[in-house]
Amino acid sequence: MKKLLLISCVLLTQCLLAQTEEDRIRETLTKYIDGSTGGQPKLLKEAFHPDLNLYYVKNDQVSIWSGEA
Repeated sequence: MKKLLLISCVLLTQCLLAQTEEDRIRETLTKYIDGSTGGQPKLLKEAFHPDLNLYYVKNDQVSIWSGEA
């Protein structure tokens, strides 16, 4: 009985952690999408590590947006 209770607690903990992790991923993706499509660099900075380099093509040239800028 103790083993069953222990296994149940471990599984429940894993489910709760997975939901929290999924929420954090969803929040990061939302900030990325809103920041890049809405022209809000502050949201992009919140979504990524400060050392990021975001590469994009503009006027047939590759440009880099730094997370520090």
